[in-house]
Amino acid sequence: MNKKKEKSVCVILARSGSKGVKDKNIKRINDIPMIAYSIKAAINADIFDRVIVSTDSIDYQKIAIKYGAESFFLRESYFCQDTTTSRAALKHVVEKYEKHYNEKFTIIVELQCTSPLRNKTHVKDAYALFLKERNRIGADSLYSVFEINHFNPNKLKKINSKNILIPLCTHFLEEKLTRRQDQEKIYARNGAIFMMNRAVLFDLDTRIGVKCVPFIMNEISSINVDTKLDLQVVRALIGEKSVWYNSRHILL
Repeated sequence: MNKKKEKSVCVILARSGSKGVKDKNIKRINDIPMIAYSIKAAINADIFDRVIVSTDSIDYQKIAIKYGAESFFLRESYFCQDTTTSRAALKHVVEKYEKHYNEKFTIIVELQCTSPLRNKTHVKDAYALFLKERNRIGADSLYSVFEINHFNPNKLKKINSKNILIPLCTHFLEEKLTRRQDQEKIYARNGAIFMMNRAVLFDLDTRIGVKCVPFIMNEISSINVDTKLDLQVVRALIGEKSVWYNSRHILL
């Protein structure tokens, strides 16, 4: 009996507005709306059955369609609140499109639209890694990370009620610090890529399953636009005269 073909969907959540940078998801970078970088990365990776943008804005919807994504429905306001989790919004979108197309997606991918330096090669390589580790160790999910170099947990502190510095985590104590090159490598989630089996999202109600594998990206590719400074940095990196933009790393 032939094995059923995988059906994969890529979802880009793009709520309008933003408290930090107004309408940051469509801010122009090198004369291209920021959301378009994620749309093109997904489409040009050439691995998804569908690339969907979910938004509550007609203007965002028009931009998404212009750059090749599907965006048939505006997201209900209930799923666009400050308190709405990405997990809840993602599940809602997938359910809605599954019903629309009368099909089930076996692999669900979310690309954060505020990660414009994550390109098609990252997406394609992450997908290949996920499939490989799924077969090898039964991985059920993947997310992208980058190595923390400057903010090792040994150095992180809290200030207690008596204004005394105390370790954030007793597992990492500053007095045990060694040379940086001798320290254990530590990674942080960058939010650029999430991949999961359907059961992880719908049965476990999470994006991070029991066996979640990392896709390691470098620090520059991991930049997440959350502030005006982040936006300026990314614009400099992707500018037409930028060495970074003219290198092989940024591939729309």
